[in-house]
Amino acid sequence: MKQSRLIFIILTSISSLLLVFVALKNPQSLYSDSAWQMKALQQFITGDSPSFNHLVRPSYNDLAVNEAIWITWWPPGTNLLTYPLVAQGIPVGMSIRIIAIASFVLGSLGWICWFSLFDLPIWIGGILAVTIPSLRYGNHALFQYSAEVLVYAYAPWLLLATYQFSKFWKNETIYIKNWVKTFIISPVIGLIIGFAFILKYSLLFVVLGALIYLGFQCATNKYIQKKNSQLTAYLLVCLFSAIPLLTLSLVNQNLGKTANLVTGTAKIISLKWQTFIYLIANPALAMTDAELLGKTLLLNFQLSSAPNSLWIGLIGLPGGILLLWLILRRQERAVSEASLLAKIVFFTSMAAIFGIWSIGATVSYEARHLTAASLAILPVALQSGCELWNKKSDSFLIKVSLCIAAIFYLAIPVAYSSTSIFVKARETSVNYTPASSQIYNPWLASQDLARVRTELVKDFNDQTDIWYLPEPLAALDLPGRAIITHADFYGGLQDTNLHRQAFYTSIPLRVHVLLPPSFEDNGKGALIRSSFPQADEWISREIEQSNYVKWISTLEVK
Repeated sequence: MKQSRLIFIILTSISSLLLVFVALKNPQSLYSDSAWQMKALQQFITGDSPSFNHLVRPSYNDLAVNEAIWITWWPPGTNLLTYPLVAQGIPVGMSIRIIAIASFVLGSLGWICWFSLFDLPIWIGGILAVTIPSLRYGNHALFQYSAEVLVYAYAPWLLLATYQFSKFWKNETIYIKNWVKTFIISPVIGLIIGFAFILKYSLLFVVLGALIYLGFQCATNKYIQKKNSQLTAYLLVCLFSAIPLLTLSLVNQNLGKTANLVTGTAKIISLKWQTFIYLIANPALAMTDAELLGKTLLLNFQLSSAPNSLWIGLIGLPGGILLLWLILRRQERAVSEASLLAKIVFFTSMAAIFGIWSIGATVSYEARHLTAASLAILPVALQSGCELWNKKSDSFLIKVSLCIAAIFYLAIPVAYSSTSIFVKARETSVNYTPASSQIYNPWLASQDLARVRTELVKDFNDQTDIWYLPEPLAALDLPGRAIITHADFYGGLQDTNLHRQAFYTSIPLRVHVLLPPSFEDNGKGALIRSSFPQADEWISREIEQSNYVKWISTLEVK
């Protein structure tokens, strides 16, 4: 594939830009995780927050005063990248779209460059070049942004930088003084590797794999003199890669009382047998997002709608077993450096996620956490599969198994992802009118968010009123102070997050609560309103074109 790399890059560029063109017709949205971060950035730009990673909100103990909460559950990568754009007056929605497009295109090009390092048939390379941009993991951010697109963008270039740095040390034809290699280039590579942790915590899996790979290369160097200088360089890479990780962890611990989500929810080791199923199944489900297709089928057949449904793991289990066999079987050709790097990153990621699942009090078994490692190992599996297919001695059963796996875990999910892009573009209203943030929020307004916002703020006083919002996206377009929750995502009435909420104030305030009508049917509405013990009579008001009902009450001090 190396000889055709330029052709593949051109094909990937055309495919990526075509999808960008399709998405540009639709308004930009984002997931709730990023919405929290963008609200903090908005507050910092307006001078209401001490930093772009502090979220200012009314204190739950006394709504009359504010408190600044340092965000630790997500790294500040999205804030950091969008800050220069938002600071220049570019709306949040447009800033997010710029980052999403840049990440999507760079990631697609990075992955095809990574795949071109492997000895795959030209026709497979061509298919990969055209279809890689159609993977939902990368292109979904063009419609609804999440930080996963930063993993999609950064992981392949991190792999390529690690691979080239290793080759750089072995290549005697490039004459650069050893002190330059050791004390300048090595620290730079270390910072590049370590910066991944700032973008997304799950990129740490790739970081650990890259460092283990470089350590292995250093340990297996046969030339003592060169080995000593390479050892120094490796130690500097490790040191400088640890700087971003340790810095962010210490800042999080100091300002947010926990280093990250894992340390904040860690518990005594408790293994579940389901963990082993997900560990084997998720890599196969993550490669082309077969997990999404599986969830859609389960939902349509009403088998399960739970995010951690065991049915999903069982769907991916046969593919995961086959994938492990393809990776671990002895191949006729020598193991290339790229294959070695891919395998180390893959198994390091599996070990790391297994460790997190073993100690986390609340864990997500979603396959997306292993997407970077799965895409890294994809060409190794394809290479092994092609070798088996071309061997006349192999049984008919093996070839049938390869065909079935390729159809169900690669071809069909890719076709589904490709189709869904155009379906999303058609179903999302191109005539949607956003408000000042330029964000698409179908929960707050079905068609004209600017008009709905005007109606919502008519009777809202910044000095004496506060909002209660069931999701953070609405906060990006509403002025004033707000209690921002995940009530829209909480479970039923038994959910402890709803029952333990109680808000008090030391001075009279008026609270504006936005709730979907469905909350009145499932009992959440009454439970949320009861979390304001000082509330007087509640008055409801429907807003035309809004999917929320506005409830207003005065909080009295008795």
